[in-house]
Amino acid sequence: MASTTCTRFTDEYQLFEELGKGAFSVVRRCMKITTGQEYAAKIINTKKLSARDHQKLEREARICRLLKHPNIVRLHDSISEEGFHYLVFDLVTGGELFEDIVAREYYSEADASHCIQQILESVNHCHLNGIVHRDLKPENLLLASKSKGAAVKLADFGLAIEVQGEQQAWFGFAGTPGYLSPEVLRKDPYGKPVDMWACGVILYILLVGYPPFWDEDQHRLYQQIKAGAYDFPSPEWDTVTPEAKDLINKMLTINPAKRITASEALKHPWICQRSTVASMMHRQETVDCLKKFNARRKLKGAILTTMLATRNFSGMFIELQINAKGKEVAAGKWQNTYQLSPSTLPSSVRLGLCLSPARKQEIIKVTEQLIEAINNGDFEAYTSVQKQQADPHDYPEPARAPGGRGRSVHRVHPPDTVHGRQRHAKDYAVRGDARVAPARRQVAERALPPLGLAHRAHQVRNSSTTSSHLLGTPHSPVAALGLKNCEPSSW
Repeated sequence: MASTTCTRFTDEYQLFEELGKGAFSVVRRCMKITTGQEYAAKIINTKKLSARDHQKLEREARICRLLKHPNIVRLHDSISEEGFHYLVFDLVTGGELFEDIVAREYYSEADASHCIQQILESVNHCHLNGIVHRDLKPENLLLASKSKGAAVKLADFGLAIEVQGEQQAWFGFAGTPGYLSPEVLRKDPYGKPVDMWACGVILYILLVGYPPFWDEDQHRLYQQIKAGAYDFPSPEWDTVTPEAKDLINKMLTINPAKRITASEALKHPWICQRSTVASMMHRQETVDCLKKFNARRKLKGAILTTMLATRNFSGMFIELQINAKGKEVAAGKWQNTYQLSPSTLPSSVRLGLCLSPARKQEIIKVTEQLIEAINNGDFEAYTSVQKQQADPHDYPEPARAPGGRGRSVHRVHPPDTVHGRQRHAKDYAVRGDARVAPARRQVAERALPPLGLAHRAHQVRNSSTTSSHLLGTPHSPVAALGLKNCEPSSW
């Protein structure tokens, strides 16, 4: 009996411009032909996926179908055709929440309360349905539209897992370094409380513009997280209400059994009595800090995204020492940062440890172009560099090229790459800002940490699921590289 090929997506949807791209997937705007309704289609090249990757793809689709909430990006369709799988999501047009905040003329503690309330609503819905997201971070918090007061939408369930009730188990080492909970770092059984820890980190950033845990050395970062070593330094925290600090403390409780739940957090006075409890004072310093926090993670994310887009950097490490103004100091020094025996590495990794001088120079050139584009705030140039490096033949082309600029919406976001606890991220000079910090924060001229770039097909989680693998030091655990004890996602 002759086999038939499914063409339902091709028959029912029309593809338009690209919105984002990862190593094994691309996101395009699409339209359902019968209704004219627009969506975002995440197109996964299944020819490049392992059997385990196929299982994870099925799990992501199953989880997304289950979740239907105003604060969650909704999956409308899941279609397999020969060589490709299509996930049809809401087309969200507002971009990232954190990028929207820095563009506002007015931003207060009450606004932060409203933001975290919507995030908590989405997390609570997940938990009520037995889903743990495991990768809550700024890149996964989007806005439904550009309209004022648009809903916050939680996206990217590539690392999400299904749990039974309050089940605690070891589900693998997964997430983004600065947002990992102590129990995950200890490799203890974990469950829903890991999402609440990440909410605490996000709320801390929403209030002051920098993260609670920060160190250029990932090992020291993890030690800080496991010890719950954060504080509320003056002067920026002096103007934050005690109720806001109380909620953060309840979220960043080391013992997961004592950590506040999403439903409990929604009943906290700072959330449910916002109009009388949260401060309405404009927080300009928070906005300034957040701009630099965003710029720093975008810079590192841009570099990694481009390296992934070239598709032939299997298991290679490049050390890029970048100073505070974003200029490349030394590059092209390849080394086995993790001192692994070559015999223990997959063949594609072993082959990748040597590059020709010409290829090294090409990498350096691309990186310099990206840094220049970001320093100039020219994200069109940045996107152009990415597209020049990408393979144009891996994904279906749009049926026609629509006129005008494509919307930079529902895109595959660059990874969160802010490692460790450098509490005063705002004092790094960004885009020519040479202001010197106060005496206790004189870090403006410190070099940014080295960026260890790695790409291992099927093992390093790529930018399409927005995880960070910019590993800055020899102390970073092998698990973070995706070689073991990790829950990577390859699409």
